[in-house]
Amino acid sequence: DDPFLVLYSGNGIPSTAENCLAINDDIPDAMDVHDSEITGVTVAPGETVTAVATTYTFDPSDGTGTGYYILVVTME
Repeated sequence: DDPFLVLYSGNGIPSTAENCLAINDDIPDAMDVHDSEITGVTVAPGETVTAVATTYTFDPSDGTGTGYYILVVTME
């Protein structure tokens, strides 16, 4: 499976999901190119950002996602 990471400004997902703050499916030149990473996003004090971590591959027999992922958020 291939983890997929999306950030949205505000609380929740907008009605047009393509209006995201940042999106990433793969990290170029990583040891495992199936990892996702988003860096360089500035969040002002009091601002809300919604992070959605999901998997890109699913089981076509029942339509459910498979595999696992770990979501880590760091602040500097």
